[in-house]
Amino acid sequence: MWGHADELLKQIDNNHCSFQSNGMTFYNYEKRNGSTSHVHMILSTALSKMIDNTECIIFLNTPNSINSNDTINKTSSPWIFSELAMIDIVRRKTKKYHRDEIESKKIVYFSENYQHRKLDIEYELNLTPLQDITFQALSQWFSLRTIYGSDSLDDLYKIMPERTKEKQFKHMAKYIGFMALGLGSSLTIGCTEIPASNPKNEKAQYLPITARAKMGGQVINLEVTRTISEQSKGLMFRNTLPDDRGMLFNFDPPQSVSFWMQNVPVPLDMVFIYQSKIVAIASSAAPCKANPCAIYPSSPVFTDLVIELRSGLAKEIGLKLGDLVTVKNF
Repeated sequence: MWGHADELLKQIDNNHCSFQSNGMTFYNYEKRNGSTSHVHMILSTALSKMIDNTECIIFLNTPNSINSNDTINKTSSPWIFSELAMIDIVRRKTKKYHRDEIESKKIVYFSENYQHRKLDIEYELNLTPLQDITFQALSQWFSLRTIYGSDSLDDLYKIMPERTKEKQFKHMAKYIGFMALGLGSSLTIGCTEIPASNPKNEKAQYLPITARAKMGGQVINLEVTRTISEQSKGLMFRNTLPDDRGMLFNFDPPQSVSFWMQNVPVPLDMVFIYQSKIVAIASSAAPCKANPCAIYPSSPVFTDLVIELRSGLAKEIGLKLGDLVTVKNF
């Protein structure tokens, strides 16, 4: 979208705002300002109408969109400033309005990335209309859509914090501004829907052994998850895990994580590691029977590796906080 606006401005300026002098091309300052104002106003109006007619907006917070510190969020982009301001004043409508009176639209909103910023301009942002959504919720929603075929924003509404739902119902609206936190936020891995059984006979994943860990004097052969899909599925639907086997989750760069146990039929031990030292152990994490699921540990821990083991094994081999763990890839 942004590239198209720039291309349009270039064509307009070359045709209507430029002139030649001594074999060189120059641009009329006032005409150039006028063309920019018109194109940006057209784009801003179109974006505002799109936001007004959108049921759900997901705003991805990246280093190229928001500069964050402990007290205030700022952006160098006038578009991000304008669009977040529009979220605050847009008309709230009911879900029924969106789905019965207009075609439901879903937007995954990726903010622009300026490669060259010549002007040192910043706008203070009001993020209070936005409800934070962690990677835990995004991963849960992703699993619901991809594993069980659900394709509804209702799934996302259900897994959001209760206070958000209450606010939506209070205002009879289903418009939500979501801000996805960056890599420094908590990430929870696991499966998400809790069927009474395995309704689609989903198969457990068995990954190849491609690494080996030495921990507590014992060698553990590791199945290594290498994709988001493999991490999301983890050990779900696995009924057993041998004593000498585990599943490895690698986080590069390191980040704060918690795990949950949806669709995992048996308890597991979880060992959280940072810089080769154990920083947390979740012993005999129980399968999740109903939402909301417990997370392990209860507060996310900063880690670069997590190893899942057979329940009780961590205690049996004497693992404790601060122990060294060496992992070698084949």
